[in-house]
Order: sequence, then structure tokens, then C-alpha cells
Amino acid sequence: MSKIPARSLQDKSSWGEGPWQSEHDLERWKDYSTGYWCQIERASEGHLNGYVKIDEGHPLFGRDWLSEEVRALEVERRNVITVYHPGDEPPSYWLGFACNGMYEMSPVDKVLGMSTIQGSRYITWEEVKEDVLSLARQIREHES
Repeated sequence: MSKIPARSLQDKSSWGEGPWQSEHDLERWKDYSTGYWCQIERASEGHLNGYVKIDEGHPLFGRDWLSEEVRALEVERRNVITVYHPGDEPPSYWLGFACNGMYEMSPVDKVLGMSTIQGSRYITWEEVKEDVLSLARQIREHES
């Protein structure tokens, strides 16, 4: 696993004004306070997703997002999801979340004029980073 410096990958010129214009699209780093690899990436619709990598042997490794243990993890209003990459060597397993829930908007929603629930807002890079680190701390608590 290697660090991916923060970088911009998507053409956001058609998305209009918003914080996404000055934000990165991808970053992977090791959170040394928990020992976990963390990642933020922008989906094609413009919202951000956050993930924490879990190694084989961890009690949450391989747990489905519907399991009681994973459902107990809390990240603001978001449900924690699981992403498994069996082709990676060694296999990697990530717990994470997407910031495209009921009260969250993406830049593409705004551009397409899609209706959003009143009070919906864009979740910024800094907010996602805080949530990723919070998730990493919760995952660490499940180590024993």
C-alpha cells in the first residue's frame, strides 16, 4: 500500500461554482494515530466517498455492511458500506461511506437541475476527512 498524494483528476468546469472547484479528487494516506490506511475519492457525480482499509485478521474484516458490528459504526448520517477487492495482493477490504445520502447533494445534481430535498448540502473535503478519521478510530476500538 502506498500513499497517493492529494490530486485532482476530474474536469469540473461544467459543475459550476462551489467548494468542489478547489478540492482534490483523490488522496490516500496512513493515519498514524490509528495505523490504518485512509482514502477519499470523488465519485463521477461529484460527491466524495471516504474509506478505511482493514487488514485480514481484524474482527471486522469480511463483515457485510448489514452485520451488527458494521451497522454499529457511526459516521454522521451516513451508513457505513463495505468494499472488498479480492484481486488485490494481499486481498484488501475497506469500510467506507458515500456522501450522496438524502440530505446531501453532489455537484452534478446541481448542474442537471435535479431536485434535492430542501436543506440538502454538499459535504466538503474537510468534513469527509474528519469522518474518515472518526471511522478509523471506531475501527481501532474493534481490534480486541
